[in-house]
Amino acid sequence: MIDSFSKDLDRLIEAFCQGEESAFDKIASIIHRDVLNIACLNSLSQEDAKDVLQVVLLKIYKKLKGFKKQAKFSSWVYRITVNASIDLIRKKKRKAKIAEKYKEAGSLEANRNSPDFDGKNRLVREKLKELSPKQKNIFILKHFQKLSFKEISKVIGCSQSTAKTHFFRAVDKLKKKVKSGG
Repeated sequence: MIDSFSKDLDRLIEAFCQGEESAFDKIASIIHRDVLNIACLNSLSQEDAKDVLQVVLLKIYKKLKGFKKQAKFSSWVYRITVNASIDLIRKKKRKAKIAEKYKEAGSLEANRNSPDFDGKNRLVREKLKELSPKQKNIFILKHFQKLSFKEISKVIGCSQSTAKTHFFRAVDKLKKKVKSGG
């Protein structure tokens, strides 16, 4: 998790802002795994998750010098990641609609396969696809990234009570789907 490196990240961010370009490589190596996990948990393939990682790293590189320390760095990274994942999903849906409309032999068909990292939580990961985007992202940030509801509310852009409501609804839906086997 990104937060376990907060002291190192503070130092690296400061070094990068002072012109030490090599500090960004170290920042990227710290955050890349969390970014990939969030993207994959949003039902993106491993290749799509790598695309999201590139978008996130580029955005952070461009905007890091203007980063205001009002929010935690990890919350900022998670928000960029969630938004980039949602953008890619929307883009893939638009491409799929165009492909369907023009019947282009499936060349633009969206990839709906999600990788199974380490075989853990496979059924939960599969059922995540059936949640609304907001419920899915809140569940991912709470369950897999271990963020507090306060942090999640900042990342998602909603109140803490709304984040809690979406999380508990997601948990309830997942429990029902896992119990019913479908």
